[in-house]
Amino acid sequence: MELLEELGLNQYESEAYLSLLDLGRATAIRISETSGVPQGRIYNVLENLENKGLVSLVDENPKRYEPVEPEKGLGSILNERQKEWNEKEQRIEEMIKSLETRDQPSEPVQIVKTKENYYAVITEMVEEAEDEILSIVGNLTGGRRTPTDEEAEKLLERGGKHRVLVSPEKADKEVIKRLQNAGTEFRKSVLPELRFIIKDREKALIAIDNPALPYDRFAVEVTGGEFPKSLAKIFEKIWKESEELVL
Repeated sequence: MELLEELGLNQYESEAYLSLLDLGRATAIRISETSGVPQGRIYNVLENLENKGLVSLVDENPKRYEPVEPEKGLGSILNERQKEWNEKEQRIEEMIKSLETRDQPSEPVQIVKTKENYYAVITEMVEEAEDEILSIVGNLTGGRRTPTDEEAEKLLERGGKHRVLVSPEKADKEVIKRLQNAGTEFRKSVLPELRFIIKDREKALIAIDNPALPYDRFAVEVTGGEFPKSLAKIFEKIWKESEELVL
């Protein structure tokens, strides 16, 4: 009985079908009497069984029914259920793949246009960093507190590292002192035109000034692969050879 219900038959349908298997061929009234299905429900139950391919109407006057062989009737239902499950399984697999890739960038290399978007990406990288931020900057924002400063302080508070190479002649003392007090390490950059930032050695952003627009900037963002790790090695070499920035 339970197996029939798992195949989609309700209790009355299961009882009527099993009873008809014993009877072989019978009227609706007889099936009702042997199965216990109320007479007021038996015709509807038999019609449902006929639609499911488990019962055949063989006589009209009076109506008589006979069961379809279980191997054929139940096998057909089982095949249909298996088909439905395969379709659901495929949809579930597609959904899983969609969810797994939902938060990943569409491309490992992306172009970031305009200085505004450039600074927005930097702030996001510092905010998302778990272990460290390594950066070479041309200067630091003149005296005013920025979202990047705040996120850098939060990184340091949660035990991360923040190391910055900055051009001495362009360094803003107020910003540097504030970040140094929070734990940021500074050294002198001898490459004033080089600007990049690395997050956890897994994402890198390299900035390029727009030759046509002196105050504009665009950048190349690289996620994953060996490039961020290789760039971090370049940073470490420059850092090792650079002087500590003393104000």
